[in-house]
Amino acid sequence: MEHKGKIIDQMHKELQKYKDDIYSQVLRQVLLDIIEVRDSILRITDFYLKKPEGERDIPNETFAGYALDIQDILDKNGVEIYESSPGDSFFAGKTTSN
Repeated sequence: MEHKGKIIDQMHKELQKYKDDIYSQVLRQVLLDIIEVRDSILRITDFYLKKPEGERDIPNETFAGYALDIQDILDKNGVEIYESSPGDSFFAGKTTSN
């Protein structure tokens, strides 16, 4: 009976290690993708900061591209994007108070 308990404990430890390894692999890839987007943001920021004072504004298309990069990361990891509008029950945007 003691031997059976040791085998079960060992199997549990191995299963937990396997689960931890899978989680680490998935999380690692997400983090690498986020780091890549961050690096891209820093590069574009540096590029525009080197421009003369009146030319430092980052175009909206460039900035909006980062939202698409993040959406790609989410899509790749099985996260469904839900878009809402003001007045929707689950609107997550900015609200105004009177």
